[in-house]
Amino acid sequence: MNKLMVLIAGSLILIFLIISQDAAQTVTATIPVGDAPNFAGVNPNTNRIYISNSGDDGVSVIWDALVPTIEGCDGSGVTKNKFNIGDYVYVVGSGYANSQSYNLKIVIDAEWVDGMTIPSAIVETTVSSDSSGDIMPTLAWSGAALENTI
Repeated sequence: MNKLMVLIAGSLILIFLIISQDAAQTVTATIPVGDAPNFAGVNPNTNRIYISNSGDDGVSVIWDALVPTIEGCDGSGVTKNKFNIGDYVYVVGSGYANSQSYNLKIVIDAEWVDGMTIPSAIVETTVSSDSSGDIMPTLAWSGAALENTI
């Protein structure tokens, strides 16, 4: 697994998973954060991830976050951390191998434990990096809906 990114969609907490097409689909490592994490943001200039924790009103900072990154966005590539039911969910990314395809899975947030099997995907698609290793805005979920989670 290359990267995971928290996404809030309506009342759901979702995770974007980018998986090398030949990778085993298990969690290889987890990073502890505060109580009840609910939003995440990435600063690509500092390679830090900021997680807001609603349970303890704190912010966790993950230093030297691993690149590559993947984030939710609108169709023009403007980063979004919240989507409503019925919205089109796009993703954008950077730091990938040039001109490669990757499996993208959107899953419900879980209690992540090292070695666990990745939960069933709500949505699964393929995204590709360009010659610079960037993933341009790519439609990942047409009309996000709660019934897709069952």
